Amino acid sequence: MASSTSTAVENYVAEFNGITEKLENGRDVCDLMTGFWEKLAKIEHAYAKQLEELCKGRYARLETLLAQTKIMMKGGEKPTQPSLEHIGSLQDCWVKVVGEVQKLAAEHETLGGHITTKVTPTITKFVKEKVKDEMAQAATGKRLLAEAKAGYQRVTSTKRKYFSDVAAGAGKNAGGEDEEEAVEPPSKMLYQTAVD
Repeated sequence: MASSTSTAVENYVAEFNGITEKLENGRDVCDLMTGFWEKLAKIEHAYAKQLEELCKGRYARLETLLAQTKIMMKGGEKPTQPSLEHIGSLQDCWVKVVGEVQKLAAEHETLGGHITTKVTPTITKFVKEKVKDEMAQAATGKRLLAEAKAGYQRVTSTKRKYFSDVAAGAGKNAGGEDEEEAVEPPSKMLYQTAVD
């Protein structure tokens, strides 16, 4: 009897510990996700900055050189190489390429900003709120388990005392005289049903 009830209490404790572990694992997952998004935002910001620097660095001079070459051609000079006839369209293409790279840089900057201002704070806020709730629930669960264990121990102690008193008093009547028939203790099944 005691072992089955004891096992039930141990099972409740194990289940509670399992739930607590799952809650902690959930927080770990959210922390990892937050770390991922924060790192991605940094990468996006850095990539946007690098794209901008690419457009403004030494390659920005290319547009100036192409423009000067185009002006020289319009000045009446005949191009010495056949490819110089296409300098005007090459300059236009270059301006478009640089414009697209700058747009791409702006998109990556926007994405990084969105992650920083919307995604990461939302996950962090969710985790903080859940941690408060989980800690309160875990504390309540631990307190209830401690009360259940204490209650179980009191019931077990009372049960042992009762059966030892009945066994010690078996075979005696109310006056303490020996009886012919021993007194049967109450059904253990009845007690078990009351405990469960």
